[in-house]
Amino acid sequence: MRRLPFLLILPTLLCSSFVHADDVDAYIKLRMDKEHIPGLSLAVLRDGKLVKLKGYGYANLELRVPATPDTVYQVGSITKQFTATVIMILVQENRVDLDDKISKYINGTPETWKDITVRNLLTHTSGLQSEGIPTTEKTVFADYTKEEMVKSATALPVLSPPGAKYSYGNLDYDLLAITIEKISGKTYADFLQERIFRPLGMTSTRTNDRSAIVSNRAQAFLWTNGRLQLCEPQVSPTRYTGSGSILSTVADLAKWDAALYTDKILTAASRKIMWTPTKLADGAVTDYGFGWVISSVKKHADIHHNGAMNGFVGNISRFVDDRLTVIALVNQSGLSNTERIATGVARIYIPTIRPAIQGERPSLVKVEPAVYTTSAGRYEYWSNFMLTLTPGNDVLLGQLPVGEADDYLPVSATSFWQEEEGVQLTLVRNASGELTGLLVRQDDGSERTIPRIGPLFNSLTSQSDPDPKRTQRMEAALKALEQGGKAVEEGTSIAPGGKRDFASGTTDFAGLQSLSYVAMQDVAGRGIERHGEKISRIIYCRLVTDKATRNLLLYLTAEGLLTDYDLVDN
Repeated sequence: MRRLPFLLILPTLLCSSFVHADDVDAYIKLRMDKEHIPGLSLAVLRDGKLVKLKGYGYANLELRVPATPDTVYQVGSITKQFTATVIMILVQENRVDLDDKISKYINGTPETWKDITVRNLLTHTSGLQSEGIPTTEKTVFADYTKEEMVKSATALPVLSPPGAKYSYGNLDYDLLAITIEKISGKTYADFLQERIFRPLGMTSTRTNDRSAIVSNRAQAFLWTNGRLQLCEPQVSPTRYTGSGSILSTVADLAKWDAALYTDKILTAASRKIMWTPTKLADGAVTDYGFGWVISSVKKHADIHHNGAMNGFVGNISRFVDDRLTVIALVNQSGLSNTERIATGVARIYIPTIRPAIQGERPSLVKVEPAVYTTSAGRYEYWSNFMLTLTPGNDVLLGQLPVGEADDYLPVSATSFWQEEEGVQLTLVRNASGELTGLLVRQDDGSERTIPRIGPLFNSLTSQSDPDPKRTQRMEAALKALEQGGKAVEEGTSIAPGGKRDFASGTTDFAGLQSLSYVAMQDVAGRGIERHGEKISRIIYCRLVTDKATRNLLLYLTAEGLLTDYDLVDN
């Protein structure tokens, strides 16, 4: 990977005036090229004051309209911090209490929701499903009323008791939008305008309306099957009012960041509450506050949130210890990784969060091509989050679900190094010599071993199906996942964890025509878990729908129940 040009700088604090504009521009160009991003808008602030505000590439490729700081993007889940802010405004005015039961504000809630509080919704600890409307090919683009959304959500099974578990989703914040309207007597959109957007001069920020004419609105793109395409039609904002309906610009979000250093919208006490990690009933602490993720990079606090809505991705990262904020919005989903981009830009301004070399810089070596072939495959990087390694040109290409593949350079026949993030991967084999996982060493020196899921599809030879009836059961289970709701709940081949987490449905299996067996991997004992279920076998299948033929991994428990799946390219 290309090294970025940096100035010699003071060892402790880098003022914005010491940063060449070309350093940031070169990094942005590198990421846009690797991630196939058409247009990007960037804002960098120090102490709430702009130090860089710029657009790159194109807001509209067909008309060749450049992206600017005033380009309007859908910001997806960045919406959640505004919803949380409105709730805190109402708390400040003693119009709501964080421990109020949501049944006080939402009509028709069932007995299973009786202990859910406003705080539970804010912290994603309600135990509810991630989506209120099951996601199917028919529902994903349809408009819904609040009453229809609540009726649909209340019919879905509850995943866990309130406060017991953290489970990120959209339904919590869509219910908060209804709560806001009930308390204020105003629409969610009007209350935002009145209490946040107009007071801060955020003149280009609003809730989305697919039929409205919006000046400077960016065109949406999707990277799929190795190419860029228009992302049409657009998901209805009525599905995600409080969780993902806002349109904005980096120039407006810069005004928002500046306000967060003051008491203009929220008091210091309210901001502290909003940025405090949540404690669960068992004492465990999550990394989520109220509409913000609370984390750190090399012990520098990073309060941030990503947002994605089909065709758009964005991130706002506030390195509060350094009083530096980076805001990045792009008009492509499917490959772009704005959280990584924001962190990469922050590293230019904050030298102490750049990857440190553990000892000397690893020496690169020449290894035999067979090393890349045997190392290739899929690994469980985090739970439900897969790393795919494929052979490249004298490198291993490491692909996570978000962003473009990274170059992992060989430092030995068993170890590979990724330069930008400072991550090192070392092959792990069992006593028989079988490759069973990777030792992952992070930039901070921490280490963990991750299990191998299995080989790439293109390395497999199709085998005869040893259990055709099982394949038929899996096909029926996939059709149930597409329908969601009662079909999932009654599915006899779906594990309890799958039933909990897929009740909202999926569009991945719309128009399913056939499912055929390719191969199977025995992974019992490797420690792979999906949706709370231990995985014993992974079945490689070919999925045919009325739109495409895809490669599919099915994750089965020891009892042969489906608990998760992955659609993969190779």
